[in-house]
Amino acid sequence: MRIPPFTRALGIGGLVPFVVFAGARWLPAGVLWQATAQSLLASYAALILSFLGAIHWGLALKNCPPEREPDALALLWGICPCLIAWLSLMLPPLPCLVVLAAGFVLQWLMDWRRLGVLGAPAWWLRLRSALTVVVLLSLTVAALAPIPR
Repeated sequence: MRIPPFTRALGIGGLVPFVVFAGARWLPAGVLWQATAQSLLASYAALILSFLGAIHWGLALKNCPPEREPDALALLWGICPCLIAWLSLMLPPLPCLVVLAAGFVLQWLMDWRRLGVLGAPAWWLRLRSALTVVVLLSLTVAALAPIPR
């Protein structure tokens, strides 16, 4: 099945802050702007990573009969990206971006392993893969930016 156009547009639109703030880390506009771009990128990445983990909760609750307990692994994993994201924000800039990138990789792996079981459509995993590549490239570009002096 095709990726629904509106869903694709929202996913691509969600990449704009990643690309803009990663690119802004390379602008010779001064320490304040580069630090602001770093902070905005990290906080946006943390929010998106948390959002992706919550999808596991939503699917676990949606597919659970009222008389049963939701899928424990889905609930447990659903909070892990939020914790990874929150902890990353306490780190210095470079380790923060590295931890966020690792969180996105872990999230992608768990999506591939679990979302089919939880009932996500196959197109979602294709879309997530493409979006994750851009997110990881953006975080890498930002991490490689020279530290202003």
